[in-house]
Order: sequence, then C-alpha cells, then structure tokens
Amino acid sequence: MPAPSRTPRRMAYHLTPAGRELMVVVGALQQWGDQHRPHPDGPLVRRSSRTSGRALRVAFVDDEGREAPLDDVDLSAPVTAA
Repeated sequence: MPAPSRTPRRMAYHLTPAGRELMVVVGALQQWGDQHRPHPDGPLVRRSSRTSGRALRVAFVDDEGREAPLDDVDLSAPVTAA
C-alpha cells in the first residue's frame, strides 16, 4: 500500500502566462483536427471570444493585423545583419 502524500491536494489550477500562451498551439491543433480528422458528432471544442462570443480561428497575422494566407507564409531562418 502506498504511503499517503504529504503534499496538500490542489483545489484549483490556474495557468501561468506561459501556459496561457500555449492556447494558440492547442487551438491550432484543434482547428487542424476539426478540418482533417473531424469527429463524427462535430467539433468537440468551440473556440470563441469571451467578450463578443464570436467564433475564433487560429491564423498567421502580420504586424499590421492582416491575415496571411497559408500559401504566402514562409517559415525560414531569420536574416542576420552582416
């Protein structure tokens, strides 16, 4: 029989700021799964704005807030100054 734990049980869990930033990664994976491996009953999670309630999706957005289509996205090494 295992010994009882000496650490108190956690009653609630709150994400750290770093953990909260992973929501983008998790959302992108959910979005990919919804499109490429859909559940027979439909999406299991709805990504939405807490403020407006409007549906959200993950996308690449430039520094002016414009969405870039996937065929325009370049993932390459950064250019370094000589």
